Amino acid sequence: MKYASCIGVVVMFCFLMACDNGEGTPQVRALLTVNLNANFMESAKDKWILATSETGEVLDVKRLTEATTSQMLETTRPVSTFDLTIISVYDVPSAYTFYSIET
Repeated sequence: MKYASCIGVVVMFCFLMACDNGEGTPQVRALLTVNLNANFMESAKDKWILATSETGEVLDVKRLTEATTSQMLETTRPVSTFDLTIISVYDVPSAYTFYSIET
């Protein structure tokens, strides 16, 4: 019975090796590092930063918080240019929710 777990590990290892398509793990590329000042969140309830390709494909999305001082946007896709979008969510008391989108 003590060899059953070893056999299971060997079978699992062989299965994982068979699944390898030879491409390996995609390389992560840094797009941009965003450094934020202390009052970046202002009165926003929520903030998100998005990087998209020229065709509109989302490359990376990060949520920003008051504790965020720096955030790195990354992708596994090769790109020469990208668009940066910041989405801010503000609550107006007893009225509505306001969204601000900056590109």
